[in-house]
Amino acid sequence: MDSQDPQDTAKRLRAISDELSDRFYERADAVRTLVVTLLAGQHSLVLGPPGTAKSEMARELTGRIEGAAYWEILLSKFTAPTRMFGPIDVAALARGEYRQVYDGRATTAHVAFIDEIFKCSTAALNETLGYLNERIYHPESGGEPIRCPLIGAITASNELPSGEDTAAIYDRLLVRIEETSYQTPLSAAGKLLEEEFNDTARTRGDIVMITDDDCGVTEEWMRGWNDAKHRLGFRVFGVAVGTPRVAEADSVLESLCDNLRTIEDLTDVHTAADLFRVI
Repeated sequence: MDSQDPQDTAKRLRAISDELSDRFYERADAVRTLVVTLLAGQHSLVLGPPGTAKSEMARELTGRIEGAAYWEILLSKFTAPTRMFGPIDVAALARGEYRQVYDGRATTAHVAFIDEIFKCSTAALNETLGYLNERIYHPESGGEPIRCPLIGAITASNELPSGEDTAAIYDRLLVRIEETSYQTPLSAAGKLLEEEFNDTARTRGDIVMITDDDCGVTEEWMRGWNDAKHRLGFRVFGVAVGTPRVAEADSVLESLCDNLRTIEDLTDVHTAADLFRVI
């Protein structure tokens, strides 16, 4: 982008935001936030369930930044630092030289997408922190650190960090986008009901779910959820606030709930009282 023409730059940024907002339905706020975050040279965290096009959004955004190199990875507890920053050059090793190949890795990327960021392995943790905080990588063979051209990292997770080590990564992700998730709160509620379930007395609890947005769920999770409902015998009462489309027939929310109501404003005392009287 031409830094000498601020008006033209702003116009092109708006065009990118509008184009991506049209491509990713009802994700305009997330798209604008990611654009501004990269423009500021910061890192972002997108919290949300799997299957919500987080990596595709990052790829499409990077593809509209002229000359920008993109790199992505799905982390696990076993991800080695060399897989992220540069594998060992086997041909050079056969000649007795210890060298890494950096092309196409985090070390050469302008925009990085790191999925399941909080599953970063202990071995890769320090290098990941240095990469995010200082844009550097320390080669396996030692020597001077490599300066990385990273503009910003877009990271993603299905859950918040649970340990002190990964909390250090969380602190470096200044911009956090939390997307609607049905799976996380419903799974937690289902787990609580299972812990409290008394098979002898057949004690049963029900779940009240209040939302103002829609989202997807995976087929695997849906099968497990239906099995839990059948086994424990609970019901789900859903409330869609201010968004009638969320409660439309064949919507995800409609398929999750045994009884689903739509209201315009939950702060309306009389409406809320009538609603919870039904519940």
